[in-house]
Amino acid sequence: GQIAEAFQTLLAAYKEIPETTLLDEVERLAGLGGFWVELLTELREQIPLLPMAERPQVWLRVARLYGEKLSHLEYALASVAEAQKLITADSSAQVKHELYALRVELARRAEKWKDLAEALTQLADAQPDKEKQLDLFLELGEVYESRLSDSAAATAAFKRARAAAPTSRDAMSALEHALRRQANWTGLIELLDEKVAMLEKSGDAPSALRFRREAAQLHTEHGKDRKASIERWEAVQALAATDLDTLRALEKLYSQEGGQSERYLQVLTALADHVSSDKERLSLYRRLVAEYEEMPGHSAQAAACLEKIVRIDTGADDAYRGLERIYRQDKQWAQLAETYEKH
Repeated sequence: GQIAEAFQTLLAAYKEIPETTLLDEVERLAGLGGFWVELLTELREQIPLLPMAERPQVWLRVARLYGEKLSHLEYALASVAEAQKLITADSSAQVKHELYALRVELARRAEKWKDLAEALTQLADAQPDKEKQLDLFLELGEVYESRLSDSAAATAAFKRARAAAPTSRDAMSALEHALRRQANWTGLIELLDEKVAMLEKSGDAPSALRFRREAAQLHTEHGKDRKASIERWEAVQALAATDLDTLRALEKLYSQEGGQSERYLQVLTALADHVSSDKERLSLYRRLVAEYEEMPGHSAQAAACLEKIVRIDTGADDAYRGLERIYRQDKQWAQLAETYEKH
């Protein structure tokens, strides 16, 4: 009885003198006696009588109490909305932050995903701490992706997370996964380029090479600039000269460009020298022979490839005949005689 009497007395006093310290004590007594409904009813009636500048703070208190003490999340969110209507350009940053943070908490608990996305955006935009801003944008992206199925908005949120913390691996990973799911190849290639630079700077050369190779592959499959794809693969080859996937990609691209360039022939030679299958190696050497024989002044290179063929396949009559023809044309009698002996 004494708690109820004290509560009513202080509540009446607050109506006469609406001071925050007095309201804190009224709230404490409401907690002791379980008078939350009575307190909230009185506060809602009192708010319109308060000075305009004080109303948002009291609405936020009402929202917090509805959420924490009564678990009336709808009433709590409605109270936050009332507070937000009263926010102006002159409202303090503290009040705005409290409002946005409370709205995030309540919307999350109520599983109101659109409200949560909007509240997270407001809170992140008002957050000066970059680490906290990063976490908020990451959560925002997850909400858009897993709750609202809005991949474009999720990607935009993860990009903002990266802008808040450019070196964050979590932000980069989240954005990378979103771009892959969205099949946003241009964006993914740009991100992989940034990832390569970051990994090379940190000294992780193997990982950097892996992502450099993937960026080249994606550009080849989805880009329209063949020369740019070639440049990407050439950069990979400079770091992994005998990588077969890289050599095959370059061989295909050079062929599409018309072949017969020095770089094309170098790649074809490297490919022939490093494939594991003798059958494929022989096929590649024969292609090289055909290319060199069409190029004036390259008979020595053609002969070198034919010599490699007969070392692998001693019964390759076509290679022996090719060698005999070249040595006869070039008047290399000693080599011709040796070839006749072998054949």
